[in-house]
Amino acid sequence: MTTDLPVRRSNYFDFVADLGLDYTDRLVKRMNWRHAHIILPLLDEIKGARILDLGSHDGRWPVAYADAGASEIIGIEGRASLVEQFRQFPGENKDKIKLQVGDFVDVMDTLLAAGETFDIVSCLGVYYHTMQHYRMMRQMAMFKPKLIILDSEFSRSENPIIQIGHENPASKMNSIDQFEGGQRFVPVGYPSRKAVRMMAKSVGYGMSFVKWNVPEDEREPVHDYYDQLPTRIRLTALLRPIQEETSEAD
Repeated sequence: MTTDLPVRRSNYFDFVADLGLDYTDRLVKRMNWRHAHIILPLLDEIKGARILDLGSHDGRWPVAYADAGASEIIGIEGRASLVEQFRQFPGENKDKIKLQVGDFVDVMDTLLAAGETFDIVSCLGVYYHTMQHYRMMRQMAMFKPKLIILDSEFSRSENPIIQIGHENPASKMNSIDQFEGGQRFVPVGYPSRKAVRMMAKSVGYGMSFVKWNVPEDEREPVHDYYDQLPTRIRLTALLRPIQEETSEAD
């Protein structure tokens, strides 16, 4: 199943340009296009939902979920310095948000042990910053969400593989250190669509992809969603319990 979306860019994140942080005009446009394709089409499901957000950065997506009507958002972010930036965000709905510092894989185990459940699990831009894809898939499913939002880079391979790369954890946009003392690089994996579908099906979830619809002359900030990476492509996937799926076609 695919979802047709309006081509109009959101302006929700325009406010971040005035926060004194490192939000460039290009990044704001990118975030607004992502808001138009990830948040706006799901407003009915977000309203009143309890949401777990993985890799929350400075809280920008939890704030967006709160303003979209979510009842509570628990965010997990590995870098304390980014969580500190959350203090600078405005918004009357910030009291709905609780950000925790830690490795989201470890924190999810703690939340599961406490019996926590969520209506939505949000995994935006972090599923390819790890080598624990199936563990994460199992954890997300164990929260019994009605919806898992998975915005990620996928390997272009038509086979069920995970393409291994590496990242420098010194960059705040990359994977976090896995050992004390710092690492020069951290292995990460880019699963193919077939691999993610296989993992999702094994835990009882079907997967569909959102149809991105951006005018050609405005695609530069979101070029990775339009086949511009040599071996990978960025996609937005929606995972739902299989009994609710009407189709598993791309």
